[in-house]
Amino acid sequence: MNLALLVFILIPFVPESIVRPRNGARRWINVGSLDLQPSELLKLTWIVAMAAWLRTTATVKRFGGVVAAIAVTAIPFLLIAMQPDLDSALLFWPGLMVMLLAAGARIRHLVIVACIATVLAPCSYPLLKKHQKDRIQAMIAHVVGDTRLDDGIGFQGNRSITLAAAGGVAGAGREEAGTLIRFNHLPEEHTDMVFSVVCCRWGLFGGLAVWALSAAYAFGAFMVGARAGTMFGRLVAVGLGTNFFLYVFVNVAMVTGSIPVGGVPLPLISHGGSAMLTTMLGFGVLLSVYMHRDAEFGPVRD
Repeated sequence: MNLALLVFILIPFVPESIVRPRNGARRWINVGSLDLQPSELLKLTWIVAMAAWLRTTATVKRFGGVVAAIAVTAIPFLLIAMQPDLDSALLFWPGLMVMLLAAGARIRHLVIVACIATVLAPCSYPLLKKHQKDRIQAMIAHVVGDTRLDDGIGFQGNRSITLAAAGGVAGAGREEAGTLIRFNHLPEEHTDMVFSVVCCRWGLFGGLAVWALSAAYAFGAFMVGARAGTMFGRLVAVGLGTNFFLYVFVNVAMVTGSIPVGGVPLPLISHGGSAMLTTMLGFGVLLSVYMHRDAEFGPVRD
């Protein structure tokens, strides 16, 4: 069902009253008072489906089983990348590697896959869209200290770094932070760039608090996986914890200029209906895994 929705939003003749492109991207379905983003819901359904598939079908101890899991994941990856939403699509791959490791895949097979991906990644640059190339150029310019792009394609990244640094260690205070945010005109300050607002208001302590809470959730999810009585429960818990922490890591990295700016929200903090709904559903699934564990600290049973 989720994959069908991803195909649906890519159909060009669907009326704009149902699928309205925003900034050249087709990601949302209008369902009245809510704009549903199928790619956000797929984060959860993919984890559950992949956990079931790895438990019952895949032979991950063989390299062929790892390749099969990659081929299955390539389907949602391509559909989301075509929206285009390459940032969210790329996050499927590290999540898959962690789930494969938890499922018993051999480390040397995963290392081989990682090395191949690293070698082939630069070859994909010509396939990127213009705005994606611009974001890479803006990041490189920032790293080398070139300010010529700060008022153009590097504006959003430059503003986010400036605001995050303005908070210092303890934060700028409510009124001063509000003034800084208002006069710096940071695009997407309440969604993808909200971490800059957090750092501006509460400083380094606020940023570290976000990291600490995110790490605590991920650790808790891994502990739920360790105590799960079935392989399916283990993989679901590990997948949920990995996905949550990956989104936090990528969002903070792009806001601080470590990677190109993208459209990855900060879980539980960024404004957004579909992202928040999916995160809360993930909490419910994780709680269900814990409540239905078959054995406490016992061996994993299929």
